[in-house]
Amino acid sequence: MIIVIGINRFCAECGATDKPLYENFCDLCYWKYHTIAKPTMSRLGITVCIECYGVKLPLGWTYLNSVNDIPGEIANSAIKFLKANPEAHVDITNVGDVDWSNPKPEFDILYEISENIIEEFEPHQESVLLSIVLERGICKVCVSKKSGSASSVVQLRAKNRVLNVKEVNKYTEMALDISKDQLSENPTAYISDVIENHGGLDFYFGNQWTASNFISKLQRYIVGHKEKNFKLITEDKKGQRVYSITYLFRIPEIQPGDMIDYNNELFYVTHINNRFVSIKSMVDNSKAKVTDWKSLTVLRQTPVEVRKLVVSEDYNTNSYLLMDLTSYESEEISTKRFPAKLEIGSELTLLMWQEEYYLPL
Repeated sequence: MIIVIGINRFCAECGATDKPLYENFCDLCYWKYHTIAKPTMSRLGITVCIECYGVKLPLGWTYLNSVNDIPGEIANSAIKFLKANPEAHVDITNVGDVDWSNPKPEFDILYEISENIIEEFEPHQESVLLSIVLERGICKVCVSKKSGSASSVVQLRAKNRVLNVKEVNKYTEMALDISKDQLSENPTAYISDVIENHGGLDFYFGNQWTASNFISKLQRYIVGHKEKNFKLITEDKKGQRVYSITYLFRIPEIQPGDMIDYNNELFYVTHINNRFVSIKSMVDNSKAKVTDWKSLTVLRQTPVEVRKLVVSEDYNTNSYLLMDLTSYESEEISTKRFPAKLEIGSELTLLMWQEEYYLPL
């Protein structure tokens, strides 16, 4: 007959028999020799850009809205440098202050790690301290800004003329607004320079996407012609060719208020948008919308001013009798040549173009 005698299990370290055991240890003794997390390094060096306070983290440069955001961003990213069970829960319990007057500022991050994967034990928590040393440097974006380099250039030109002051201010403000809106999400959305060149403007953008957005906004604002050209600038370490992109956007020669020759009559430009050019007849005030804006040019032959006296109006022939105040010669002109009724006895300055008379704007 075999008699089985019960054996009480006990902790191999402290001998306790009244506590749950795991691998022959109670919880207090087990955690003396084991840990759920530890840093892969006790001091971690992080590069901070001295120009924009961007932070070089493991996944690349991160750009923040304020220098005060740097410690918190590093604390979140530095979790990657903790060696812990994937099921462990990590909390940031404290982020130390940064003394920016120090050439190499330092601060500590305190993490609390907890897990509950050993069924025999209660949930376990540990604290891990990670020291951060900030090293000052400069990011690639700021290097590009300071050197004035750009991945994309937008050349804004007007056909056969120089941009006026109003246009220069308008389009410069438009480009800067686009850059400002995108900089918070993309640090390469900068404009390194705006140069007045060949009667137009050259905008130097940090990336192609911002330059393309500027072109799109121009196309939504005014009619124009776009060209896109590529230029090989270098090859990267893998032998891949790197190109810079130059956009050319050419706006019309004409401007609101310009007189033009349209169907052999004088018209003037009233408005230009992204679909057509609005013009108005100087004869009868009739309006037209012209989509073929390239066919519209400013007058090459300037109308001549002449002084006339309105002598009379003949209602039978629907004409005015006008006398030239220089030669005193008279001639009959159809009332249909003028968009408004002329006052008899008045002296007028008319425009003469291709043997026809027009009221000035």
